[in-house]
Order: sequence, then C-alpha cells, then structure tokens
Amino acid sequence: MISSATSDAARFLTEPRAVILEVLVATEPDLPLDLLEHNVDQIADTRAKLRRLAQALATSPDLLTTGRPEGPRLIELLVRALQPHGASRLVMPRCAGCGKNNPLRRVDGNKRLCAPLR
Repeated sequence: MISSATSDAARFLTEPRAVILEVLVATEPDLPLDLLEHNVDQIADTRAKLRRLAQALATSPDLLTTGRPEGPRLIELLVRALQPHGASRLVMPRCAGCGKNNPLRRVDGNKRLCAPLR
C-alpha cells in the first residue's frame, strides 16, 4: 500500500498542472483561475516543463514570493507573465551574482544568474 505522504510527494509527476495551479491560487487568490491556467499552459507547454515547475513549487512554493534565484527559469517566466495582470504577491527572482531583476539565463550550481553585459 502506498502511503499518503508518498502519493502527495509524487503528485508533481502525476498531476503537475494541478500542483502548480494550487500553489498559484494559494499565493494569488485574487487572480482569476482561467488567467492562471492560461499562463501556466503558455509557460509550461510540455509535460517535462510542467513536471519541473510542479516539482520546484511543491518543494518550495516560496520561490514565487521570496525573489530567491533558485529553481527552474520557468519560475521567473511565470512571475513575469503574471505581474502585468495584477499579481501582487509574486516576486521576481533576483540574480545570485548582482541582485538585479534581470532575466536569469545562466545557472551556477543551483543559483540562477543574469547574462553578463557586453
């Protein structure tokens, strides 16, 4: 028999979209569900992306609200997509190197970094 904790932990694999939407609704309860669904579908447009995003949010839902430069780039893309629609609790991840809210296109270990200026 599978324990409840095991099945809850594996939901990011079996129901990734539901996991993401639950975290988003809990974080931004004033945003319409259809808006959240549309943006999730646009940002995480493959099963692999859905699972990556769901795993990150299931493990650390505060990645949406703290500005920590961790997790997949999908976190940043989701925040960028929802902020213009009135998301007030979502915080853009900041670069682990310079602390700015630039696009975080590089990775150093588990930290995200912006691209260097040229």
